Amino acid sequence: MASCSPDAESGELLEMMTELPPLETNCEKCGGAGMLRPRREGTVIYQGGQCDTCRGAGKLPTEAGNAVIAFIRNQQRARNL
Repeated sequence: MASCSPDAESGELLEMMTELPPLETNCEKCGGAGMLRPRREGTVIYQGGQCDTCRGAGKLPTEAGNAVIAFIRNQQRARNL
């Protein structure tokens, strides 16, 4: 009977386990810098500073990253019950 699972001896299983989707991406607002540059709009100059979208991290979780975060939080809650 044929098996649908990867052959562990061929390294296929190991390859599947090491290929993860990206868990984070650069913040689009600050370009991954975590800081905003001062900018001028007309006569008003806006002061730069920490990016309010990524909170200075420069990175944001992807959909896969959010799934990992949710999994970890659920595991922590389950252990605290």
